[in-house]
Amino acid sequence: YIDEILNKEVPSAISEITDDLLIKAKENVNIQAIVEEKINELDLEKLEDIIIKVAKKELKHIEILGLVLGSIIGVLQGILVIFL
Repeated sequence: YIDEILNKEVPSAISEITDDLLIKAKENVNIQAIVEEKINELDLEKLEDIIIKVAKKELKHIEILGLVLGSIIGVLQGILVIFL
């Protein structure tokens, strides 16, 4: 009889306790402040290198897209000049 009650009640009690713990942990841990503190601790040159690495990757895609669009527009303008 006790085993049945334990098997029925313990999982829901554990779930409720873990949910409460997670809520309290989220309230007590200020992730924004931690991230801000870590960024402020970074060396300025190291932070600049990280930003440049990420930006280079993104800018490369923008450059390629600009090349493709510029080429298409240039060809279309050339065709319009020839026929008009």
